[in-house]
Amino acid sequence: MAGERNLLLILKNLKPVLNPEVVVFTSMPEADIPENVNYISRFHEKEGVTLILTKENAVRHKFKFDGEFAWITISIHTSLQAVCLTAAISGALADQSISCNVVSAYYHDHVFVDYHKKDLAIDCLRNLSGSGKNR
Repeated sequence: MAGERNLLLILKNLKPVLNPEVVVFTSMPEADIPENVNYISRFHEKEGVTLILTKENAVRHKFKFDGEFAWITISIHTSLQAVCLTAAISGALADQSISCNVVSAYYHDHVFVDYHKKDLAIDCLRNLSGSGKNR
């Protein structure tokens, strides 16, 4: 089933959900990744493999990381071809001085923000969803 492409419908139905875990980003050579590590996402770059995982898992495996992030899932099933969704999300957060990293998966978009700004970020995205009703 294809995801939603209409930006106005997406914004109206964002329904951002704050996942409870503290999340971190780390990078390492492929050969250094333990077989038993649980991660949220894995991305191969020429410099190494980036893992997004819970802080708990990173500490357990003694991975180095910088920063702690909150993981917000956009509940609506969005299309990978939706135009301007990332711009709308990042722009709204930038207006509140919140940096973000957006990862688009098959069903949902996931937004990672500074953990200490998680409540402001959720409020911001909920307000963005409300603004989608009035456009």
